[in-house]
Amino acid sequence: MSVASMKNIMPRIFLVALFFCLLSPSLAQLCSIKDPACLHACNVPGELWTVNSPQDIDALSPKGCNYIQGSIGISTNFSGQFILDGVLAVTETIEIQGDPTISLLNPSLSTISMPDLLSLGYLEIGGCPQLTNISMPNLQNMTELNLEFSGPAELNFTSLRTAGNIGISGPIVSMDFDSLLFIGSSHSVSSNSTFSDPSAYGDDRYSNVYPPLAIRFPSLYNATAINLSGNLSEIHMPSLAIARNGRYTNGIIVETYGNPIDIEFPLLDTIKDASFSGTIRTILLPSLQTVPGHISISAITPISLNFTELVSITRLYIGGNITGVGVPALKNITSLEILSSMSLSCTPSQTVFESINNDTSGYQCDYPPSPAATSSHLSTGAKVGIGLGVAAAAIAILVCGYGIWWRKKRNRELVKERVGGHELQDRGGRHVDGLDGPPGYSSRAGTELGSVHSEDTIVAAEDEPATPPAVPAPATRATNTATQEERIAD
Repeated sequence: MSVASMKNIMPRIFLVALFFCLLSPSLAQLCSIKDPACLHACNVPGELWTVNSPQDIDALSPKGCNYIQGSIGISTNFSGQFILDGVLAVTETIEIQGDPTISLLNPSLSTISMPDLLSLGYLEIGGCPQLTNISMPNLQNMTELNLEFSGPAELNFTSLRTAGNIGISGPIVSMDFDSLLFIGSSHSVSSNSTFSDPSAYGDDRYSNVYPPLAIRFPSLYNATAINLSGNLSEIHMPSLAIARNGRYTNGIIVETYGNPIDIEFPLLDTIKDASFSGTIRTILLPSLQTVPGHISISAITPISLNFTELVSITRLYIGGNITGVGVPALKNITSLEILSSMSLSCTPSQTVFESINNDTSGYQCDYPPSPAATSSHLSTGAKVGIGLGVAAAAIAILVCGYGIWWRKKRNRELVKERVGGHELQDRGGRHVDGLDGPPGYSSRAGTELGSVHSEDTIVAAEDEPATPPAVPAPATRATNTATQEERIAD
């Protein structure tokens, strides 16, 4: 390598070294971890050192050792505080020993403190109902952190800068991850005791089961598969710029219940897929312009959404109690679905979608309209059709009503023609034109019956049934009148 090349490379090497010096306040200790000559291995039996009591920690040898090649297993019988000073690195795992299928692994452990630890492989802690504090204030990098708490706990990882996986669940009182910059594989935090708890996924039937949790990662810049769930009181990630999808999950998933919260990622500009659901007051993504995948929002509490800077997205789904949707800067979209449980105006979003795609294929906006707004959303043709339909129905009702009235009127007239109202008056002796009286007839014995009122007729009827003689058919009106009088006499 030439001298000129060295001159060009040396400033870069210096800048890189300066970066790491600024990045790590404990650079001297970190170098001692990387330098085998600076490390003093502790004598532990095999790959797993089982700690049954504080006395086992005191007996760790040789004195001044600072490096454990292997794992530390905290026994189920360990009681009180686990405090391990002076150890800078543990290459493998710190865990609670026991059957992982048993929920209660250690009933008496109260504290885990390793104040000098700089590097760790895995921290797996769960099944410790009395555990209220885990403190590793100088830990700078680790592969995986999995913590499950059943009671209030405090976490101090204030110097942690990089991690592979982080999973934290339970009623955390406070968490200090102020220096965390990068999470490589997954980042899950829940207010509930386990991630298998139904309320970890926003089921409002379990609201208030667990106390509210404030999630604070003020320096987190780049993370993968962020999953935040439960009874959340705050999400504070002001520096997050990149949220990558996990292997099977979105870049960001938020599922919250309890009091409505504000979801804001002011610097987020790189994400493929995201999902937000639950009791949300606002969603603010002021730096997000391009989403190659989808954003899904399902709101329990009423919310108005306005994606002021969003320019391009494949699919946007919005459901629940939505009062408004704004996408004023949108230039590219394939699918937009708005399924609201509340009344809202679809016009702004539909106008934008049609201007991009020249039709409404891929657009849907459904909501239950208020009575006052029902007619305002109808087209002119629909209004004319409704008017004609109402008029036709009214005419049909009038025609039917008139037909019924006319038939009743005609039937009454026919009855008057048959009964006439005259027969009752005839009984009083009034003369009726063309009718001089009932037609005469003779009994079988030859008795002359001149009147239906004669006593002879009554006697003859009692002695022997009378058979009317063959009489030429009188006029219809007279016959009907005689028949009516016979019915009255009977």
